[in-house]
Amino acid sequence: MFIASIVIPILIFYFYRRTKKERESYYQEWLDIGKTNEAAVLEGTVVRTASYQEKYYQDLYLSVIELWVDSNRGRIKAIKKEPACPDHEQAKFRTGQYTRLSGEWNHSVFHFSNILDPSPRD
Repeated sequence: MFIASIVIPILIFYFYRRTKKERESYYQEWLDIGKTNEAAVLEGTVVRTASYQEKYYQDLYLSVIELWVDSNRGRIKAIKKEPACPDHEQAKFRTGQYTRLSGEWNHSVFHFSNILDPSPRD
């Protein structure tokens, strides 16, 4: 009985500290999730849009915007992920809108973080 009264609080404290440290690391990853290298630019006409929320960790959610863009390279899927905060406003896209996005390629999907001002088409 004496051993249990010493060991159990030590175990509880150990797992509390471990869980707290894990939560802090996931929180930092969550804050940095929307940042991408701005190595490439995709421009074209938006064909289809979809926006939804995705669960990241426990009570942390991601706001995801998926765009299908017709560009000179064909139809391309572009994704923007950012932390879902109550005071954060999502970018709005309309079908048929001409847009320029900066981000990076990951396989055949374009991950973007910034929306550039569309230049007039020639």
